Amino acid sequence: MKTKNSRVLIMCIVQIICISTSSFQAYAQKDARRKICFNNDWYFYRMDDANATDINGTSTGLYDKNRTDFASQFLNEYIQSGGSAASDVMKNEVEKGIADFHREYPGLKDKIWNKVVLPHTAKIEPITSQNPCWEGVSYYRKSFSIEKSLKGKKLFLEFEGAMQQSDVWLNGQLVLQHKGGYTPFSIDLTKLVNYDKPNEIIVRLDNRADRNFPVGKDLKRNGFTYWSGIYRSVFLHVTNPVHITDAVKVNKVAGGGVFFRTPEVDKNSATALVKTNVVNEGNINIRVRVRQILLNSSGKQVKESLSETLELSKGGDVHIEQQFKIENPSLWHPDHPFLYTLKTTVFADNKQVDEMVQKVGFRKLSFSKADGFRINDEPLYLVGTNRHQDYPYIGVALSKNAQYRDMKKIKEAGYNSVRLAHYTHDPAVYEAADELGLMLLDGIPGWQFFNNNDIFKQRVFRDIRDMIHRDRNHPSVVLWEPNLNESYPPDEFRNQCHLLAHEELPVGEYFTTGETYGAKKTIWDVAMNNWSDSQDSIFRNTTERAQTVQPNSPGIIKEYSDWEFGGWSSTTRSSRETGEKAMLQGLWNTIWSHNANIANYAPATVGDFTWAMYDNYISNDKKLFEWGTADYFRLPKFTGYFFRSQLEPYKKIAGIETNQPVVFIANWWTGGGKNEQVVVLSNCDKVVLKVNNRIVAEQLPDNGPDTFYGVPDKGGKPFDGGNCSHLKHPAFTFNNIAFEKGELKAEGYINGSKVSEQIVRTPEKPVRIKLEADLSGKPLSADGADAVFVHASIIDQYGTVSCLDNTTKVEFSVNGDANIVGSSIVQTRGGIASILLQSTSLKSGKITIFAKVRGLKEGTLILISK
Repeated sequence: MKTKNSRVLIMCIVQIICISTSSFQAYAQKDARRKICFNNDWYFYRMDDANATDINGTSTGLYDKNRTDFASQFLNEYIQSGGSAASDVMKNEVEKGIADFHREYPGLKDKIWNKVVLPHTAKIEPITSQNPCWEGVSYYRKSFSIEKSLKGKKLFLEFEGAMQQSDVWLNGQLVLQHKGGYTPFSIDLTKLVNYDKPNEIIVRLDNRADRNFPVGKDLKRNGFTYWSGIYRSVFLHVTNPVHITDAVKVNKVAGGGVFFRTPEVDKNSATALVKTNVVNEGNINIRVRVRQILLNSSGKQVKESLSETLELSKGGDVHIEQQFKIENPSLWHPDHPFLYTLKTTVFADNKQVDEMVQKVGFRKLSFSKADGFRINDEPLYLVGTNRHQDYPYIGVALSKNAQYRDMKKIKEAGYNSVRLAHYTHDPAVYEAADELGLMLLDGIPGWQFFNNNDIFKQRVFRDIRDMIHRDRNHPSVVLWEPNLNESYPPDEFRNQCHLLAHEELPVGEYFTTGETYGAKKTIWDVAMNNWSDSQDSIFRNTTERAQTVQPNSPGIIKEYSDWEFGGWSSTTRSSRETGEKAMLQGLWNTIWSHNANIANYAPATVGDFTWAMYDNYISNDKKLFEWGTADYFRLPKFTGYFFRSQLEPYKKIAGIETNQPVVFIANWWTGGGKNEQVVVLSNCDKVVLKVNNRIVAEQLPDNGPDTFYGVPDKGGKPFDGGNCSHLKHPAFTFNNIAFEKGELKAEGYINGSKVSEQIVRTPEKPVRIKLEADLSGKPLSADGADAVFVHASIIDQYGTVSCLDNTTKVEFSVNGDANIVGSSIVQTRGGIASILLQSTSLKSGKITIFAKVRGLKEGTLILISK
């Protein structure tokens, strides 16, 4: 099928512009800046015959899965010498891109192409497979028309992310080649588009690794999966010739776009410093002024600043700096992430020509070895986790709503910070973190690979600048990680990355973090704590996560609770399918480690980050890695309730609607033994345990001594009543509870009053299916790309899940504008079968999901896409 023309409907919302008393004329927003979604009406073709070996022809050594020592997790590649000069490499890349296109496209342009909506993955992947994820070449194309009324405007097409080598052709001409799957890129279309006939854009993508840009590592040897496709959104930006620049595109040191800083902040007042880069791409010289208006969360104006008038010659640009102070600011904090709205308006010859609106926040950060981390002069420990951005089946092609749901679940789990592993994530992640109150470690793409040639290093440096230019105004970003994860390049290169970041970000206001492993001298603001590799086994003792390379600097533990407990066979790795004992062991590993980290290293070590929040699919092993706090379908394991139990009950915390006292029984009460150990996670003073409504025990939180773990890959001595001295709310461990089929209840008490309870029951014969959709604060969007998880629980007459059921096959079906991604027949894991439901329409409507199992009452769920 040939591509159909798709007319771009330029919709604009006229906004009322609040102008202060001045001589400037107010113009409708339609005459200034528009951002138009460009995600619809794309056509797609995948070249399966392009599924090839490593594009560089490198060897493919694999991991030794029988080893459990520290070093066996690394398959580092270090290329010593550079080869060709950077300019020659880029020249060859462009020539190859042109040759590849002319060789491939003529033979496929008249084939059948599939109509798709972005974000889109080039191939739906099974959760487990005998083959690694697809690698190769795919094409996207789109026809569009531009209104003649837009002649004289500037047109920019922005790609938020495409995996991972992009050649962009417009009307038969190569207009851009971008290397890298995680950073945005844009194209100035102004002089390239037709106004009197349709335009065609074609994007050739190659998701195979290339050693000349990060990540650089062959997928078969990489620690995470790249996936494929134009997997983030695309936007058409329309501006006047005089406009605010795109900071990523213009790539100016500590400049471009709008740069919002808060150099001085306390509870009484806060100073804002705003630098705006304005360019004149018109035909005449002009006089420009910039106005900043700051609005609070109610929309009330709290400050206005108007710059001096400056002369701006045609073809030139200028940075205009404005400084203002506000009194009694509402500060951004994880518990109360107060956001202001900054409206930056540009006037040319007294006429409004551009306006940019963004959320900003005021907060004061400090890191020191003596005092740890402080935000707004208050101490706070970073209780964090790592997050990869992929979903089952669709990989990294997540909608904005899906990104938000992931972050919402992290906050609800009790974390206050997230390390974005191991690349820059979708812009929606940062917006969600700003709103929900999650502190971020923002990093560049990289994993166990370093090429010591000019072009690779130049592209690492560009990744750092692109990350900072894109994300610098987000109050949620508290640490910048210009660090190639676990690649351990020379000290000189690590230090160059730190210094380059501080070319962009002032020292004392912004802070870098990076690895010190294998280094002799690094200069990170916050140095990542060392790993250790004892001769017998790692992490047996309490001194093996110390930060020693920069002894006078604060440290941070970037990952814990997985590898150290058995390597590839880590006892942390568990699921509903492997059962409650396995999940209990994973919970213990996390509790023991978190307590030890604080006890041994805080406050000099400012925080620790579990590996990881969600299970992930790793292509080189062709299976799920079940290291997460929650599984791949975002269902929490026992560990998923631990950090929530560490919060103070009733305290108002953003992102958590009702912070009620927690009582969670980490036991399914299935009768695994005559006497049971029952672990209850709670932030109450006392827990009373009942069996079939009889009190069998009551006790205060665990308070035993801290001890060595024991043999890490043998499980240690789980829930010994100790190893909790530095936890805010230790667990309640009940031993020798006689099992009796029926109801197990835990009641939580605070100050003598019962405030919460949880009941688990021994599963009985299943009778029906219960369907639930995980919306996590965002409805299913009618955008053709949004996707939500739907869970089918096999339950008995009391609503108890058949948690030991790992064999029942549930048949799903859907009526309405949505599809099941992947198989519609799903086997239960711990009594629950999950699907990914994806919107297929741009119109809101009713969607009905059905789940069937022979002999059980059918489950039905109605969703309304909006």
